Amino acid sequence: MSASLTTESQATASAAHGAILMVCFTFPPEFGGAIVQALRLGAELQTRGCEVAFLADNGDGPDGDLRHESFDLYRRRTFTAARSNLRKLVWTLRIVLFALAHPKFRVFHFHSVQGPELLAMPVLKWLGRKTIVKLTLAESDDPATLTNRRLMGRLYRACLGSVHRYIAISPSLKRMACSVGVAPERVLLVANGVETDRYYLPMPDEVAKARRALDIPDGVPVLATIGAVEHRKGYDLLIAAFETIRRERPDAVLLIIGPGNDDKNPFHVQLQQYMKDRGIGGVRFLGRRDDIHDILRAVDLFAFCSRQEGFGTAIVEAMCAGLAVAVMDIPEITGWIVGDRPDAVNTPSRDPEEFARLCLHLLAQRTPASSAALAESARQDFGMSAIGNTYEALYAELCRA
Repeated sequence: MSASLTTESQATASAAHGAILMVCFTFPPEFGGAIVQALRLGAELQTRGCEVAFLADNGDGPDGDLRHESFDLYRRRTFTAARSNLRKLVWTLRIVLFALAHPKFRVFHFHSVQGPELLAMPVLKWLGRKTIVKLTLAESDDPATLTNRRLMGRLYRACLGSVHRYIAISPSLKRMACSVGVAPERVLLVANGVETDRYYLPMPDEVAKARRALDIPDGVPVLATIGAVEHRKGYDLLIAAFETIRRERPDAVLLIIGPGNDDKNPFHVQLQQYMKDRGIGGVRFLGRRDDIHDILRAVDLFAFCSRQEGFGTAIVEAMCAGLAVAVMDIPEITGWIVGDRPDAVNTPSRDPEEFARLCLHLLAQRTPASSAALAESARQDFGMSAIGNTYEALYAELCRA
């Protein structure tokens, strides 16, 4: 297809579903998984000619019509920096007022909700807007949890039917939505997407460059994990497993990539004391990094021991990069992601010794061919292009209704 025809087709598609507003309470410089996914999806949709903008809270800061990367960004004041219920209610009111002032946005795509935003759904529906709510974390923003709240739960339940579609990023979240009466056909199971132009199977020279940057010699087995240093991420289990791995491979290195690696974090202090008492070496806390895709090129195996997640995007990123993947199971979440792929195992065991044996087995059996097969399989299922197709079709369907 020629470039002119492609542009014309994209413009027609964009006109069919109108402008899309990504609604995100948090926004950079404050980061979270939901906003990262929203920005990735927005960028993918823009390549298709879709008009995409963002609406975000600005706490006690002023209103502002800004630009962020390639997007229009509307930040709205909620008069306080405290994470209070009053702030959430003001945020909900600001969403409704924004809809009244900006009729061009036909689709309001909420990337997680805290509860009060549900109160806006009947009004948005009355205004002719199409609403999508993404469910991102069990026991946090899922309808079952929200409608069980003591003061507002019944009111939230009454608003659930005004949402046109829910996006569940795991079977667990879909089940929880349906458990409170949301019709299964209104809950779509859509995985988080990965930028496959950044997360891909690296060439040998890229591996060597990444290892030099981290001062890691060739031939040394490198494990990595990604996420904030907190108990939920299971780093206590992983470090205990790594102790066993180091008995067989004393040169092994474990990279823990994520914020919270400081003495103000009690869990980080606890981990450091544990490693000191046990004499465990080879663990590096790298902190928050913007070059995770580069770091993963130095890695052989991705280890995931989290106790609770809404999805597990880091697992997908690792698979797209061709890393062997060892995962401690989170029911209805990680098994769905890992599936039946080469060099990737989702184990029900949470025993560190057994997990260490699994990691050593995966390291021993990994080959260039199996790494390539894993990367291609993950790209097909989780690449941002495939996820973008799903969302673009959903927007068009809603706006035709």
